[in-house]
Amino acid sequence: KLPKDRGVRLLEIGAGTGGTTSFILPHLNPQQTEYVFTDLGSLFTSKAQEKFRDYPFVHYQQLNIEKDPTAQGFESHQYDVIVAANVLHATTSLRQTLENVRQLLAPGGILVLLEVTTRQRWVDLFAGLLEGWWRFEDFDLRPNHPLLESYQWQQLLKESNFPEVVVLPGVEENNQAVFPQSVIIAQASPTPSSLALSKPQGWLIFGDRQGVGENLATQMRTRGEICTLVKPGQEYQQVEPEEFTINPEKPEDFQKLISQVTHSGNLHGVIQCWSLETPKGDFTTEELTSASQIGCGSTLSLVQALVKTELSPSCHLWLITQGAQAVPENNPVVPGVAQSSLWGMGKTIASEHPELKCVRIDLDPQQTAKEQARMLMSEILSESREDEVAFRQENRYVARLVPSRHTQKTIDKPLTVRKDATYLIAGGLGGVGLLVARWLVEKGARHLVLIGRSGVKETTKSQLQELEQAGAQVMVAQADISNLESLTKVWSEIEQNMPPLKGVINSAAVVDDTLIESHNWPRFVKVMAPKVQGSWNLHLLTQNQSLDFFMLFSSMAYLLSTEGAANYAAANAFQHTFAYYRKSLELPAITINWGAILGIGLEPQLKASEKFQNQGRGIEPILPQKAVEALELLLGTNAIGVGVAPINWSQFIEKLPGEVSPPFFDDLIVSQPEKLVKAYQLLEKIKTASTTEKEILLVAHLQSEIAQVLRIKDSQIDIQQPLNTMGVDSLMALELRNRVQSQLEVNIKVSQFIEGVSISELAIKVNEQLRQIDSNQETKLENDGQLLSTDINNSDWIEGEL
Repeated sequence: KLPKDRGVRLLEIGAGTGGTTSFILPHLNPQQTEYVFTDLGSLFTSKAQEKFRDYPFVHYQQLNIEKDPTAQGFESHQYDVIVAANVLHATTSLRQTLENVRQLLAPGGILVLLEVTTRQRWVDLFAGLLEGWWRFEDFDLRPNHPLLESYQWQQLLKESNFPEVVVLPGVEENNQAVFPQSVIIAQASPTPSSLALSKPQGWLIFGDRQGVGENLATQMRTRGEICTLVKPGQEYQQVEPEEFTINPEKPEDFQKLISQVTHSGNLHGVIQCWSLETPKGDFTTEELTSASQIGCGSTLSLVQALVKTELSPSCHLWLITQGAQAVPENNPVVPGVAQSSLWGMGKTIASEHPELKCVRIDLDPQQTAKEQARMLMSEILSESREDEVAFRQENRYVARLVPSRHTQKTIDKPLTVRKDATYLIAGGLGGVGLLVARWLVEKGARHLVLIGRSGVKETTKSQLQELEQAGAQVMVAQADISNLESLTKVWSEIEQNMPPLKGVINSAAVVDDTLIESHNWPRFVKVMAPKVQGSWNLHLLTQNQSLDFFMLFSSMAYLLSTEGAANYAAANAFQHTFAYYRKSLELPAITINWGAILGIGLEPQLKASEKFQNQGRGIEPILPQKAVEALELLLGTNAIGVGVAPINWSQFIEKLPGEVSPPFFDDLIVSQPEKLVKAYQLLEKIKTASTTEKEILLVAHLQSEIAQVLRIKDSQIDIQQPLNTMGVDSLMALELRNRVQSQLEVNIKVSQFIEGVSISELAIKVNEQLRQIDSNQETKLENDGQLLSTDINNSDWIEGEL
């Protein structure tokens, strides 16, 4: 029985021309189904994409079921149902094949087979001419023929950890004569064999006042898990053996906590529920500022403590919100908009520190704390590859970036700019603000209010004069939009001296990039203020006015998980969700996540190395005219949250850190098995090489990776030269760290790449870690063997405990 909070996950092996698929898909609920169509080659998967294009819940991927699925881009125990029609018999070893199937199947999942179970001479006459018919090598099971009879399938499946097996029709002799094919349904054992002997895991849960974290700890403890609860307080204190209080505003408390918890035992996962402390619905600007501190501020200190502790293996991180994501699409419920910044920060955490496997989960705000904890535990223990999940009314939603459907043909109501109205642009004295101001005047606007934190610069005066010469009345106001009192004064002046306000644009932005490891909360506050508090203040002052549009300029840094921009991504994530929040109140709103606009705004401030890196990832700047065209198009549609940037997606996804791209980009790609296979083959080659060969392989690989990051030839790199003298900066160092981590499964600190290490020295560090990993695995195998022996000798005790 599936949990109520999610749909069914199906995978079809060897789907071929889609004959079986075509009978299954019409019976599935599109809103609650994930169907993965697989086959050996790309020919069938590409043809299937065209054939089943009307089923958007179907994904396509290559799979050789005779090989390890995890080396082909699949995660273990992810599918509730696996279907294979006349496929499994065509493998060399049925036992190995079923072991690979078990690795894909969720605990208690269902395997549905269609197999020929009666030998027929006419089948042998044509199939016997094919080489594949005789591929089997498990001669103890199949001495002279590839097919098994029904009773043999039953026996084999039960031996392979499928305790429940049903054959349709039954195995009686007369059925076999009438029905040469059988449908075989087998249920996997409730617990994956690989986890059967696992020890209880350690969990650190940051508990909220409404009780979600505490309920979660209670439910997980009933499963035998070890949970330590952490609550916000004034000072660091261990209240009970498994309960602490710490001060959310003191980073040193987090470091002390992580050190103490990890010293006393293993730490598998950290679950951050403190963001649930934030207010829902209508709130003051001061309350919004406090929400950012308890959510993003405490998470910053937490991640820094986890990274500094250098856990091996690294623990996983879950960030929890409620009502902070705009789902469902047709009627989004977003009372927790104040928590939404955490999702932007979470994207950057996942990008900078993939070892934490940072997952964002948004709970249903209409459920009780106990129900929320139940759904949260189910999602955490599911080991799903999804890293952005939201729940509403027992439905599970996952995030995907999809191509915009908005074109000239989808314009509902072309934008009308009024001559007798006022249009306000926050950040109006910046490059983007002035670009929009010129466009508005060209469209007929005659009254503009441009707000900036600083006064008018000399370089800006000529552009303001051009606007006035074009017939516009331009009011320039110096104000900090994140300060409600300052902004209210501007409002009073508008009401006294200008026509009615009909349009608001917030293009204000501050950028102060650095990696999370070296960040601090004041730098977050500075960057978040104009977009979070500033947007909220504009909302408070206009919510009772009749506006034609309310436009927020956000950034693709949020959507694309840009490294080094945790604060900026957090600010833009708020704006993205905030547009949906206003829409839920039946107020106009749109957020546009812009890429860099050529020569305007923040684009000229980008370092040469950052522009260089963006181009290497397939991201190009937008031409100003194209930006204006996109702006006008989107204002004429019902768009709420969109991104605008010229991107080569194949190139972008190829450069993402990690072996497998985040699920967020799944709809933009078909599959990426080559990337996975190459990484797997490289690591196996290094592990099996001699000491001398291993050093040569590592040096050559690292030389190639660094050359790719620097975009120069391998031969131009001296393996004895320190990397920081080659032009490797912090962002490049992060990219290198992620490449090494995903391909070689070792963790080298970012700082080491920029502290004078050479390729030769780096190879030695990597080699040392690989040796340590091998040593740890050998020790674990020995311990597991001892545990197994002990468990067998004490089987009565185990039975009683279970």
